[in-house]
This record gives sequence, C-alpha cells and structure tokens, in this order.
Amino acid sequence: MQRKAEATQITQQYESLRSAVMMSAFDMRLVMAQQSAIKEWGLSALNEGLLFIDDFIGDQVHWQTQAALEWLNTARPYVPVSNHAPSPGTCEWLDTDWSYVKWAGSSPAIFWVFGIPGCGKTVLANHVLRSFRVHSENTFAHFFSNSYRRCDQGNSFAANLISQLIQTKQIAMEEKGLAELRFLGTLKKVHYGPNECPLHILLGIMQRLLNLLSSFNIVVDALDECADDSLTQVISTLRSIASKAGAKVIAFSRERSDIRKIIGQGAKKITMNHTQLEADLLKFAENEIMIAPKLDQAKSRILQAISANANGSFLWTAFLLSSLRGAMNARDINDTLAQFPSQLADVYWTHFRISDARLNRKEKNLRRQIFLILARWSGKAPTTAEISDFVAINAFTNTISDEDILFDVHASLESACWPWLKIDHSTSTVDLIHGTIKDFMVHNLLGNGAMEAKEMSDLYLARKCLSILRQEKYRRAEFAARLLRNHLIGRQGALQDDPDTFETNTEEPRSYHYACLHFQHHLLALSEAPRDLLEQLGEFLKSNEFVSWSEILFELVSPKGIGAHVAVYRQLEEWRNKLGPEDSNLVPLEDYFVASYEALSSQLAKMQNDRVLPLLPLQRLGDFYNMRGQTPAEQEKSFGYREAVASGFEELLGPENPLTLRARTSFFVATIVRFRLKEAKAGLKDVAETQLRVLGERDLDYLTTREEYGATLYFMTHYEEAFHIWDQISKVLRDILGPNNPLFLFRRLEVGYTFEARGNLQDAIFIYDKALREWESIAGEDHPLSLYIQCAYGSALRKAGNMEQSQQMLFESWGGRQRLFKEGNRICLDSAIQLAVTFRESRQPVEAANVLDSISNSIVFETDFERTCQLRHLRSLLQLDNGQYAEPRQVLLDLVEKGSGDNREFNNRSLLWIRVDLSDILRAHGENVLASMLYADLVEAVEIDVPSRPTTASDNLDDEPDPARFLQAAEEALRLIREEQDMSACELLAKKGLRWKRPEDLWIFMGGPIADTARMTPPGKIPRESPQIEACDSDSISGQSSDSPIYRTDFVGSASSHTADVSQKELSPVGNKAAQVSDVTTTRIGEEQFEASTQGQQQFGTLKRITNWLPSQFWTNPNRR
Repeated sequence: MQRKAEATQITQQYESLRSAVMMSAFDMRLVMAQQSAIKEWGLSALNEGLLFIDDFIGDQVHWQTQAALEWLNTARPYVPVSNHAPSPGTCEWLDTDWSYVKWAGSSPAIFWVFGIPGCGKTVLANHVLRSFRVHSENTFAHFFSNSYRRCDQGNSFAANLISQLIQTKQIAMEEKGLAELRFLGTLKKVHYGPNECPLHILLGIMQRLLNLLSSFNIVVDALDECADDSLTQVISTLRSIASKAGAKVIAFSRERSDIRKIIGQGAKKITMNHTQLEADLLKFAENEIMIAPKLDQAKSRILQAISANANGSFLWTAFLLSSLRGAMNARDINDTLAQFPSQLADVYWTHFRISDARLNRKEKNLRRQIFLILARWSGKAPTTAEISDFVAINAFTNTISDEDILFDVHASLESACWPWLKIDHSTSTVDLIHGTIKDFMVHNLLGNGAMEAKEMSDLYLARKCLSILRQEKYRRAEFAARLLRNHLIGRQGALQDDPDTFETNTEEPRSYHYACLHFQHHLLALSEAPRDLLEQLGEFLKSNEFVSWSEILFELVSPKGIGAHVAVYRQLEEWRNKLGPEDSNLVPLEDYFVASYEALSSQLAKMQNDRVLPLLPLQRLGDFYNMRGQTPAEQEKSFGYREAVASGFEELLGPENPLTLRARTSFFVATIVRFRLKEAKAGLKDVAETQLRVLGERDLDYLTTREEYGATLYFMTHYEEAFHIWDQISKVLRDILGPNNPLFLFRRLEVGYTFEARGNLQDAIFIYDKALREWESIAGEDHPLSLYIQCAYGSALRKAGNMEQSQQMLFESWGGRQRLFKEGNRICLDSAIQLAVTFRESRQPVEAANVLDSISNSIVFETDFERTCQLRHLRSLLQLDNGQYAEPRQVLLDLVEKGSGDNREFNNRSLLWIRVDLSDILRAHGENVLASMLYADLVEAVEIDVPSRPTTASDNLDDEPDPARFLQAAEEALRLIREEQDMSACELLAKKGLRWKRPEDLWIFMGGPIADTARMTPPGKIPRESPQIEACDSDSISGQSSDSPIYRTDFVGSASSHTADVSQKELSPVGNKAAQVSDVTTTRIGEEQFEASTQGQQQFGTLKRITNWLPSQFWTNPNRR
C-alpha cells in the first residue's frame, strides 16, 4: 500500500510537470516517449520520467528567461545597482538603531531612509543590501539614476526587478512563473522595449512574481531621482508589496514632501542627519587622512571643521578633503579650512567659479560640450575617444579638423571638468562623480530648467550624430561601393580599378557606431527641430552617406539584416507625423532607402570603373521592397529591380557566372510573389541544373535555388515533392553549416510547412518551435522572420487545438508587424486574420470582430481579392454563428459571383472554402439546388476514353451548366482537400474521368503565411453568444433583424466556459475597439477542427455561368427553396 501511495504521488507530480510543458507549447514528442513506461507506474520508470521532464522544462525555462532578459535589459543601459562600498567602520549605526531593528523583526510596512544630497544614502543602501543578501537569496535591489537617459523611469525600476526575479530558481519552476515568462514574450512583440510598455503592466508582473515568494527583501535607492510621471505608481506599488507577510522593503531618498505624502503615515522612517552621521563622517575623514600624510598635522582642525560644518554630508566632506589634498603648504590648509563653503551648492558654485577663473574661453566651451554630451548620452558611458570625436566634429561642415583634435584627451577632460568627472583609466570611460552634479549642471549651466537642458543636449547630440554620419569619407561613392561589394559579392566581384581607391579597412570608430545606432533616438526626443537640422536630415536620407550608414548598420545588427532599417524608417515616420506640414516636407521619407541607393547606382555607372557595381545598389533595393511591404506597388518595384539586376549580370558576366545565376534565382523568387508559378518553376529548375554543373551539389547558391524550386511545388500544392526536396536540402545544410545556422533553420522551417499541409501537426509544431527559439536568439524577437515563424506556429497550434498559445503567438506576430509595417502590408493582415480565426474558434466572437474591424480599411483589400474573400468569409461566419442568415448569405454569394463568369480568373483557394461553407448553410435552409450550383465550372472531363455509364435524370436538367456528377465530384474532392487528403481527391477525380478545370484555383499564394481558412469550424458549429455581431464596414456583414431565419437546433454545437486574462487584455494593438485577448480553457473541439491544413491564396476565379442560368431571385431571396 505504501508503495502504491508513493507511486500515485509521483504520478501526480509527473502529470503536473507534463501539464506545464503543454501549457508552454513545448514539443511533446520527447515527453511522450516516456509515456508507455509511465503508464506501467513502476517507481523506476516514474522517477526516470520525472527527471526527464524536469530537465526538459529546465532547458525551456532557461531559453525563455534569456529571451526575456535581453528585452528587459534594454530599459537600463548600465547595471543600476551601485557598488559603493562603505568606508571601514561606517554604516554600522543603522544595525543598532531601535526603529530599524524593530522594523526588521516583523513590521509589515515600507522603511524609508531619507536625508540631504551627499549624506551617504547610496553607500548605506549598499550596506543594507549586503546585509540582506547574507541572510536571504531572495534579495532584490534597484538604484535610480538621472545620470543616464531613461534610468530615472519607473519602467527601468520594474524591468530591473523583474529581471532579477525571473532568475531565481523558486520562480523559474513555478507554473505561474512560467506564465509570466510567456507574458514577457508577448510584451516583447508588442513593444520595442520595456520603456514603451505601460508601467502598470510591468508593475503587475513584478507583483505577481513577488507573490510567488514566501519572503523577500527589496532595496531601492535614489527614489527621489525617479521621474515625476511614474513616482506615484512606483511608491504605491512598493507600499502594497511591503504590506505582504514576509516582505521587507526599504527605500532611500532625499526628503521631499511629495514622497512623504505618497509613502503615507504607516511607513517607518529614519532621518540621516548630522547627529546620526557625525561619528561616521569623522571615521571616514580619519581613513582618508591616513592615506594623505601631509594632512595628519592638521587632523584635529580638519575633524573639527567637519563636525561643525559637514551637516551630515559625506559629499561635502569629500570635497573638503579633496581641496585640502591640493594644498601646497600649511597656510593653504588653514586658508581652505577658513574659507570653504558650508553648503554643498555653494561648494559647486565655488569650484565652478574657480575653474572659470583658470579656464580660457576654449576650455570653457569644451566643458560645456562635455556636459551636453553626458546629459543625454544613450547606452553605456562614453569613452574619451567618443567624446573627443563629438567635440571635434564641425556640425556645419561635417568635418573633423586635425587642429581640433585634443592632444591628450584624458588630461584635457580632467582639466576642463575638474572636479566634476571621473575617468576609468582601464576602460577610458567618462562619468560624473555624483548625481547631484548633473542636477547642478542642468539647472544652472545648460539652460533655464531641466526640460530646456535636456532639449539642448538632445539637439546637440542629434546635430553631432548627423555630422559624424555625413563626413566626406562616408559621402564618397567609392566607400559605399566597397561596402556593397564586400556584403553582396565578396571576393567574387573583384573590382577592376586601382585597389587603393577602395580601401580594405572596414573598422569604423566607436563614435560612428554610436551615431549609426542612436541618431534617430536624439531626433525623436526633440519637441521641435530647427530647420537646419531637418535640412541636414533630409540631405542625409538621399545621399551616399545614407548608403554607408545602411551598410555599416548591416554589420552592427547582423543577422537582423534589413529589418533594422525598416524599424528606423517606422520610428522616423512616427516622429515626422508630429511635425508641421512645412517641416515634414523637409524629411523625404517617401524616398527612404530608395533615393540614396538609386543615386549611388547612377554615380557608379558614370564612373565606369566596374560595370557590375551599379547593379549592387539595385540588388539592395529589390531586397528592401521585398522586406518592407507587400503592397502590389512595392511588389512590382521589387520585381523590377531584381529583373534589372539579373539581366544586367547576364549581359556583363555571362549566363553561367555564379553572380548571374544567383541574381536569376532572386528574380524567379519575385515571380513567385507575382503568382507566376509555372514560369518560376521552369526558371528555377533551369538555374539549378546550371548551378549543379558549374558549382556542384553542395554549393549554397545551388541549394538555395533548389529550395526555391521546392517552394513553387509547395505553392502549387505538390506537397510530397516539396517535402523531399526541402528535407534533402536541410540535411545537407545541417552537415555543411551546423544545426544552429540561420540558413539551415530557415530551410528546415519549410519542411514544417509540408508537415502542416499534410496534417502532421506534431512534427510541424516541433520544427516551428525549434526554428523560433533558435532564430530569436540570433536576430531577436522583433525581426520580420521571427514574426513570420510565429504566425506559422500560431496557425499550427490553432489546428492542434491549443487556442491559448495560438492566440499568444498570433497576437505577438500581429503586434510586431504593426510596429514594422502597419496595416498597409499583406503579411500584417495575415497575422490579424489568423488571430481572428483563432478568436472565433475559441468562442470569442466580439474579439474576432474587433480584430477584423481594425484592419477593414487597409488599402490591401482594394487590390487583393483573396484576402477580401477571407475577411468577408470570416465576418459572415461570425454572423451565422449568431443566428443571422440573410445578409451573410448575400455577402458570400456576391463573392462567389465575383469569381465566376467573365471573372473566372479571379477564383482562388479561399473562395473554394467559401463555396463549401455556403453550400452547407444553403442546404440547412433548404436551398439545395443553389448549393449544388456553387460547384459548377470547377472540373472538366479528361479527354480520354472513359467507361460509359447509364444516363440519369439528373444529367438532363435544362440549362444546367455542368452535369450533376461533375458538381458532386467537385464537391467531394474539395471536401477531401479540406481534410488534407489531396491525393484522395486526385484519385477520386481520376476514377470519375475528371480533372480540375483550372489548377490555379487550388494554388497557395505567398503571404506571412496567408491564413488557412480551409481549417475553420463550419458555420453553425460554434454556439450563439451575445452581443450580436454587427457589420464593421459598409461592405461587410451588418446586424440582422430579429425575425431573420436562424439555424436548425441540430446544426449548432455546444458552449464551453472561458476565463479572461486581464494582463493580456491590456496589450491589444487594435485600438479603442481592441480585441480582448483571452486566456482560453484549451480543449479539443471536435474532429472537424483537425481538418484540412493548407494556406489559402491569390486573386483567381470560379463559377462561370451560374448567374446566367439561375434566376436573379436565387441570389437575392434568402427564402428561396
């Protein structure tokens, strides 16, 4: 009995761990391998299963944690935990203070330590932090700082605490902890970084994670440096946390009435005043005097001065001792002690006046420029070399003169800025000695108030960044051409001119890298941009220096590729939209990327050094348009550029040159996008055969072409052939490149497509999951390919019944694509439509309708008939689910008509599934004849001798467009394809002597991937819910009157309950009518949800003569039987 009870307990643990794995949508194949042994419940097998799953989950949690940390750390460019160690013998007074000891015992309230600037709060906070960590590993800390951009934000505080929390073992293995990790993954897709995320969401995550701990300690320093717009939320959260049993929260700040008011009367408080600190001040001074022997003779007088005038300020004491160490003799010491100011602000002014008196005009100007740089510098602390370059660059001529370069940067900075700066000589980084220096700087030296000073700093840095980017070196066509050559053709495209013209050194100074990565950040921070700066930006965007910036950005953000350029474009676009009409015209974003690369191509053509070089900018343009958007106009531009490059290479280099063959592959990929699949198939096959002969079977160019050839087969629904090609290529790439190479991962991803299309969802999900994890670790979660994989992953998860994880994946993909592309892009719509389908499958019709409403005005629908079919199909299903009939019936019939008759070429795959669903609802209402006619003109007889069969009455209907057996066969074949039985459908038609009249009807169009509307719950199988779904635009479904016909009761499925996840609701990118993303109770909802899995496509047509054959009332009268 004891053994059985033990086995039962272990089994329950196993199931709990297995549930955690499934909730995280991890691959279950390895876990299932343990299942047979587990079912026998032998203790050895059970323990083995537990260890296996524990290790498996551990690996997954590590990956999710690292991904979350990467995102969280963008909120804080340096580690915001101070390392100020207390001077020996100091800070011990707090450990014996009665109020502190009593609070540390059991008091459930925040403990507030406040004092004047420079009284040692940060040092004391470190002392408390070290003490806490001795007794508890659950000790967390944040040190606010206004010395760096955004490190004074509440978001930085929350992100820092969360990053510490998710690294604790106790939270990492909690089911709720895993849920928060997944939620952080969602936030990564919706927001560029934690600073763009609403603060209350981050604070909510932080509190939920802390609730998983039985006890913990939190130390917060410099609370007064927290930005005013987030101070109340931060303190209120700390108060709430402190009230929890087992929690200890201690905060340090200057004494401010607003902080005192927010903290409230219940908090425990202690003041760091002179009485508390006098002994520590004297001990600190004694320690400093010991290492400065010349001060020993005046020790008693120094200690007396500190006791009388320090007023509890270690900073004041440090300045006094620093001044005394510079004394030349005893008289200097006496004079300093007699004249030294008693107030810290007066000390700063005194030092400023002293330095002003000894500095000449140029040195004063240098000091001011250094202050402007440090006030708003982004990222890590600047180096002396970076500061030197920023100071030396002329913002009007964009040049650095040798005469302006500092001889000894360290000495010049220390001389001009003593005693404000500290220089780390091991790293050459520069920083301010104390946060109060920055306060003094911005309030007294840089402008009229902090806001003006920050604006001046950002303006200074924006000017300097653009000037650095626009230096003559980067303006030269030869420099940009050299970068293009290295990146696109390497050694294969050796230039034919003097090699000295194209220098080989590609390493740029750190100042250029800073400008390359951050110029737009300083621009975006400006409330108003002066005209000369806008003109400077406008010139940059259309000049060779933009190409140089672009190519070096490729190096800095590799392997993110051109996705980083698209992100900068979107940021600049949002900023420009806030400018006035006259100013916005100075920033030509309409020609972003294009004008500069086209201009460079023209310049290189005129130089006539190398006739290949002018084609390289055009090659980049083809890639840019392919990545930036999927509007028809941009597709045409991408196609045109790639065609020009391919034909140009062939003319100059010959048809079998590797560069020509590579360009031809790129061109035929563009023909796939244009849905010219037959042309692409023939062209890629020809290129691959040539590459095989010229380059060999293991050449990457050959393998790439073969992969694209497999893509054409996939889009033409030849799944088996595509699978064998892709599977073979991925195995070769694995051997050549290794299992984690991006190219291998992408090719393996395509194998997943064939698995999904053939209904093998388990293998598809396994491949998508691995590809997503590995690619995100390489390029980041906001990369366009990461978002693409998520969209495919979400589709497969939906088909497998995992609605909760599918919603998360698709929501993240949609949010990320909205930030990059907006709704004018087809792949952005694909994520949204996939998400709307998932909401409907999850019985969340209002959320589904809101998603569709948010995209309904996209310009894509003006020219993309297939996606229009998907949008209106899904809207109609939502109405039908709610019991409406007349209007959705008419909407779907209108769509069928638009793909029929003279518009036959507009029939498409998605319209086929509309026919199937529409025929079901028509038959449910007795409109059987019309239902059958929906399948007209889809199949035709094969022109071979087939066995005759007896003629039936149904074959002799007057004016029937197709024989009844044609209609029946077409319907049966489509339903088989919907069930992922494509081969069975072909066999059915062949047996009946038929074939598809237009195979293009079934082809899959390229997308992101395009939504698979074949695999949706049939109309009427989702229970009716309120409120009633109404139309979201003039062309779609609208509310149905109360007397409209509804479905028969045997046509409706059963309901299930669901619970809402509040944190997810706050994320929706939809807007005011945002979809409320729900945490769905995941269950399998019928075998019909495991039906056909192929992705619907393009604008090509269906039903030919129906409108001529049927009376018009069949199309307009819902009661017609």
